[in-house]
Amino acid sequence: MTTQWRAVPTYGTPLTIKDAIVSAWYRWWQDIETGKPPSDVEIVAVGASPFSYVAARRGFVILVGGTVSAISFIRTAPTATGLTAGIFPLAAGDTLKVTHTGAPAMTFVPT
Repeated sequence: MTTQWRAVPTYGTPLTIKDAIVSAWYRWWQDIETGKPPSDVEIVAVGASPFSYVAARRGFVILVGGTVSAISFIRTAPTATGLTAGIFPLAAGDTLKVTHTGAPAMTFVPT
């Protein structure tokens, strides 16, 4: 289960009421400034090889263990990383392709 730490106030939430900032907006800006995470980490169930993970939003993937032979980063074209484990920053829509004979542990950390 994912915990939502900060959420943008809804479209209908006014920015101000009587020249005072509405508390929902104030809390949201305060959370961004203090660096609170946007949500909890997500465990990724790694499937059959080659497994491709497409990031739904920006963050990074921590990939460890298993028997990994190749990891490729794909935005517009595949780029071999030369690594078999590590931490990989991703933007929304980026793909991390993992070739393995034994599934590694993969965790997505939103930023």
